Amino acid sequence: MADSTTLYVNRRYADLDLTFARNPNTNDINILKDIAAVRRAVRQLVFYMAYEKPFNPLFCCKIYRMLFEPITNQTAFEIEQSIQEAVENYEPRATIIDVDANPTPDGSGYNVDIKFSINNIQTPITLTLYLQRSR
Repeated sequence: MADSTTLYVNRRYADLDLTFARNPNTNDINILKDIAAVRRAVRQLVFYMAYEKPFNPLFCCKIYRMLFEPITNQTAFEIEQSIQEAVENYEPRATIIDVDANPTPDGSGYNVDIKFSINNIQTPITLTLYLQRSR
């Protein structure tokens, strides 16, 4: 009888750095790895608008229409739900733990904390964003 062993795969995640800065050692584009790569992907996903990604018009977070609504706790709740839904649907490397959106005291936007974990890393990561209307 064969000995059964469990194979654990430690997957590494990598994405291109969107600043397109050169790596001085290789003269190639910098690469974001693991936590930085997934953090950037979640951030970019939050800011995607509908029809912005070619051939995938539903790839978006739907927060832009909410930013022009009155700044209330109900709108903050809808932003939280939209971010959670977008990350669950479009970013398989991250698992949402908590999303917290709070209106700013001056009523100009929202402070958003997205707490998530990466599938192969145990430590939770917090991404803090400020969302405001742009005209």
